[in-house]
Amino acid sequence: MRPLLSVEDYEQLPAWRQGILADQYAMDRTAQHGALSAPLLDRMQSGQYRPPPGDPSNYLKDSLVLSDDFNRDRRQRQLDQILNFIPEAGVLKRIGKGLEATQKAYMNPVEGLGPLSELKKVGKTEIPGGVTGKFSLADLFYMKANPIDTSKLSKNAQVSLYKKQARTMEPDLSDPLERFNRLMFGQLSANTDLETSELMLSRMRVRSMDDIDKLSKYIPEGETWRTLDRVQRKEISDKIIRDFNMQARGKGGLGIGSTNDFSAMAELARQFKGDPDFSIIRKGEPHTDYVERMAGQTPMIGPKTGSLSTLMMTPRKSEVGAMDRHMNAILELDPTKIGSRTGKLRLKKTGEINPALPEHFQNIKWSEAEPHEVKLFSPEYKRGLGLLAERSEQTGLSPGMQQWMDWDVRRGYFAPHTQLYPGLHNKPHLPDEHIAQVRQNMADAGHWSSGKGEESHKFLPKRTNYKDIAYWGVPLSFGLGMLSDDPDRY
Repeated sequence: MRPLLSVEDYEQLPAWRQGILADQYAMDRTAQHGALSAPLLDRMQSGQYRPPPGDPSNYLKDSLVLSDDFNRDRRQRQLDQILNFIPEAGVLKRIGKGLEATQKAYMNPVEGLGPLSELKKVGKTEIPGGVTGKFSLADLFYMKANPIDTSKLSKNAQVSLYKKQARTMEPDLSDPLERFNRLMFGQLSANTDLETSELMLSRMRVRSMDDIDKLSKYIPEGETWRTLDRVQRKEISDKIIRDFNMQARGKGGLGIGSTNDFSAMAELARQFKGDPDFSIIRKGEPHTDYVERMAGQTPMIGPKTGSLSTLMMTPRKSEVGAMDRHMNAILELDPTKIGSRTGKLRLKKTGEINPALPEHFQNIKWSEAEPHEVKLFSPEYKRGLGLLAERSEQTGLSPGMQQWMDWDVRRGYFAPHTQLYPGLHNKPHLPDEHIAQVRQNMADAGHWSSGKGEESHKFLPKRTNYKDIAYWGVPLSFGLGMLSDDPDRY
């Protein structure tokens, strides 16, 4: 079989690129796998290359990288990765049908990503950049790794911190991927803690309409979530968990999958593919109406999860907040009455829209077959939103950001929600090994801890190096992440 790279072509390569091939060959002799290894990537990034040992012809003849002893397609991808590495930029330029990632993925980081801002004193606390402007992604990771005890901030400083956070987290909603990922985050948050929800989002985040198409195909052609029975939904959900490697660590996964129905995320993708504009908040549309409209069509979107999604879409103007047990305690709401209620969309006798429903249901143009039942905010939930709006009038925050601040103050520290930083879908995937290590570092720092007794809701994770819990390891400004040998993941 003809080698993937001829001796003549090899001899035309610069010495440093020959050195990379030699390094990979030496590692493959023991590791015998097709992914570029971390030590090799370190040398590629730092420029520490060495000339290949011995006669190049013997090297090419014997090299596992170029032989047919292993999967040839995998070796070709590996070779393309090496030959298209650009050391000056610290990027890989991928080519060919199986190498769809482009130089752009590394050369154009998300807007606002940069070095850590200068730490500035705000009261007794140090905050990256103080409370003016916007946070960078590195700033958010720093504050996650070095939790800000909100009780040490004055009331004015607290409000200024959350106003800055609202400016930071405002996405470009003309980008349908931003809308989709925030709606999916709401679904993922159902009955799940914040840290796990963010980790799951980091795994499932879509980066293109093609990703949405792939996720939608978990729903069999000709079916919808509503037409599937519970057994079928469970099978789809389990497959998604396995495919995204979120199953329990004892089963070889990352241990971040929740008990939620992941077939609902596939259904969101199926609906979104057919009508992405349905997810747009209409001009003048009250946010409660928007949440109820989305909840009427999309599974696992309801008052609480939909409110969280809406807050992440419009942090500076959000009119809704997620009423969980913490907010129930703060606002003294009845937890037995806070849940959603349902109503029939049409009257059985006349077929007309149910007049008992909120008026906005009269004019909804469903992109799917209209639902038989719709989800509504309960009176107690709406009472909570009214109380939240009163509190927000005193601070100048949106009701949604008021809920974010109140929740954090009750818990005892600022939660930056790093995975909702605008534009993260423009960044490439990181490998499973990196996410697994981040999860372990977060667990060691106590991010899944709790307080004691009546203060069980209040705790403060240990301080740690922010680079150790950065999901993206800090590309470009911090170094090149490890590559996967899966051609569809980069």
